[in-house]
Amino acid sequence: MLFKLIVATVPDDFRTQFTESQASAWKGLASVPGFIAQIGGWESDRPNSAVIVAYWKNERLYSDFMREQHDSLADRQRDTYSALRVDTGHVIMTMKEADPRVAIAGAGTVRIADLTLRPDSSPLFLAMQFDIWRPGLLSSGGMIGNTLSRLGRLPDRFASTTFWRSSDALRSFLETLYPALSVQAKLKEHLEEMISYHIPLEPSWSVLAPRSDQE
Repeated sequence: MLFKLIVATVPDDFRTQFTESQASAWKGLASVPGFIAQIGGWESDRPNSAVIVAYWKNERLYSDFMREQHDSLADRQRDTYSALRVDTGHVIMTMKEADPRVAIAGAGTVRIADLTLRPDSSPLFLAMQFDIWRPGLLSSGGMIGNTLSRLGRLPDRFASTTFWRSSDALRSFLETLYPALSVQAKLKEHLEEMISYHIPLEPSWSVLAPRSDQE
């Protein structure tokens, strides 16, 4: 499964226009072969940052879309932001739900941690995902799904995307469980940089492909 992270910088004067175009321009994704889901919202601490997350079945179908259909959809929104950063990668681990659409259906807030590790720290980081973070997250009330993705072709950059029922559930986790889990997982020892996004989801931005009986 392919993961896509988009961070757009939107001037104050264009927030309404960006929101409207995000809600309307991308509805056609639902019928594109290989598309699974796209969600997003405004970053809680950076009001000019719009963050969008998307999932695709595989890189080939995503590449077909980018080559054949993307620009016709994106052109409707191109003048509403001043900067755009796009990263893609592959999902290497899921938690609770293998299909992100199931978690998205119940989510009110998403937290994304964009992690750059110190060189050669990936084996320890991945071991801690299974030994520390997975049981810790699963024990947290309100956590309804997580995907861990390796971004780009780099061995030391990852995105952890966690779906929460509400902002209150996420806040409770960060205040009560997260500090101890970070110490147990030796996060500071193998982390070069972390950018966190806390995103109350905009329902009108959500696009979900229909689930077939075979899925």
